[in-house]
Amino acid sequence: MPINYGQVYNSGVKYIKINRYDSGGLDRSDYLGQLQSITLTYPDRSAIEYPITNIQEQTNYYVYGILPYYNTSSAGTVLNYKFTASYVGIPSQTIDLDGNRRFYNWTTINDNLSYFDNISGSYTFGNTPNVPLRIRITGSVSASIATAFALLYNTSETSTSGPFVIPSPGSPVAIPEFTFITTGSGLNTASIIETTSHYLACIDTNSTATASLTWSIDILTPSLIHPTTSSLTIFNPDALNFDYNDYNPLLDNAEIPQYSTTWMDVDYSQNPLTPVNFGLILSGTADRAFVQDSNYSSKAWSNLRYNGCRTNSFRNI
Repeated sequence: MPINYGQVYNSGVKYIKINRYDSGGLDRSDYLGQLQSITLTYPDRSAIEYPITNIQEQTNYYVYGILPYYNTSSAGTVLNYKFTASYVGIPSQTIDLDGNRRFYNWTTINDNLSYFDNISGSYTFGNTPNVPLRIRITGSVSASIATAFALLYNTSETSTSGPFVIPSPGSPVAIPEFTFITTGSGLNTASIIETTSHYLACIDTNSTATASLTWSIDILTPSLIHPTTSSLTIFNPDALNFDYNDYNPLLDNAEIPQYSTTWMDVDYSQNPLTPVNFGLILSGTADRAFVQDSNYSSKAWSNLRYNGCRTNSFRNI
């Protein structure tokens, strides 16, 4: 048999991850640790039940191993964030709150997702990916007068970030590559999206500087985009009686002792020869003993301990 090295990858859904805390902050470990199957109802196909083969308990979540299932939902796709726009002209005479001048009325070369507003010159991400995105912003600039440019991202226009570039008059200069990662992680998490708009601005307030700009945005991390509404999830079993499951540490414990209806307790706690409750025993009012009455009526019990019994083994004669 040949020896194979390395990891073997198979397509299909093989694991399902679920947070151990519900939306109210309640730890549901006692329930999640006993699931037998999980059913997902997809928006574009019939419900699929995933039988659970193994359960891994982690610090804040459970990972369920399932048999590989290939016919999953077609909802969701890898989006093409590629965007390029150009601008030629004099920046706006309007001075922003931070003393910069914005570029308006861009010409869009390509914008697959329509996230770019060519009137205001802002690019705003508007979807929910399932992993944080690494975003790359590049471009080139030339100007008639030495002017500083910067990538800005803040809808209130009160802060700046990204590379600065001061081109020589009439000489195209590449805008230094600028990358950042969207915040947050996890499916359908609103904070994963950069909610602020990104745009180019002119730091120099010289109103006579004519600029020629090319601005490009690309995503370096492919990300599957899911619908904003979660699929309905059905757990099996949908409810558990905690009194009778493996997570109850008192399961099968005798919490209330069985009292005899006939036999009384003889208390030698203070005198090893004469019980302290001797008078109560004679009157028949002493506490009943912790013993099953069947211990004396059941043949399987009484013959072994009191009446005596004999067993015969077969012998070859």
